[in-house]
Amino acid sequence: SQRRGCDEIEPKWFQNAYDIPLHQMFADDTVWLTMLLKHYDTSMQQPMRQKLMFDAWFHFHPGGEGTNSMRHHFVQVNRPVKSVPGP
Repeated sequence: SQRRGCDEIEPKWFQNAYDIPLHQMFADDTVWLTMLLKHYDTSMQQPMRQKLMFDAWFHFHPGGEGTNSMRHHFVQVNRPVKSVPGP
């Protein structure tokens, strides 16, 4: 199936994770997305990689998109239920 965007985002593929424009994204993306990318970059080298699962909440300063900054955030990494086969 073809990926498509929504009102908030237009999907775009990046060959290098360092090229992802985090400064143009919502402030919480810099927390969870970098954690996710780091996990899968490391786990791709293992024969049985583990899924990354976490619970998180983000509390933003008033002002919505105009401020786009967080007051607080909490991320708890949960133990994976099972491993999945590597590539």
